[in-house]
Amino acid sequence: EYVRKSYFKTGSLFSALMDSVSVLANGGKSRFGPIGFYFGIAFQLVDDILDFQANEDAAGKPVGGSDVANGTVTLPVWLAAEDGENLTHSERNELRTMIQRRFGKLSDHSRTMDLVRKSDGIPKTKAVAQWYVEQCEKFIVQKIGAKSPYYGPLVDLVRQLA
Repeated sequence: EYVRKSYFKTGSLFSALMDSVSVLANGGKSRFGPIGFYFGIAFQLVDDILDFQANEDAAGKPVGGSDVANGTVTLPVWLAAEDGENLTHSERNELRTMIQRRFGKLSDHSRTMDLVRKSDGIPKTKAVAQWYVEQCEKFIVQKIGAKSPYYGPLVDLVRQLA
């Protein structure tokens, strides 16, 4: 469900962009959509992590739990609630309750931020983002090729997400 939501939020944008470039560069043949898909999902995962770790100047947008404040359950929150190794059973249940009410109580925001930071939800999300980066790199090799002048810049761009 999370990947589906992320695809429709960000992945589809990058996928369409890469397909458009492919069509224009290859005389109507679409070949680069999967690159955009994997890049877009990795991008969204990193964005979700930054909401817990970055400051607004570095991120260039509101952070500090803006997703939580908007009632959005991101992968770091979900992973913390489902199998947060550094959380007690009681803390995971507390987080699940806050998720169910979409962080609607006044104290939910700060408590969710604390629990997610305490948990292993962020490192696990980084690992998922790394997998998407690796998949993106594989498609770059398959669709563009390591000998292409575009290979290096594209791989460098993708690796900045990891």
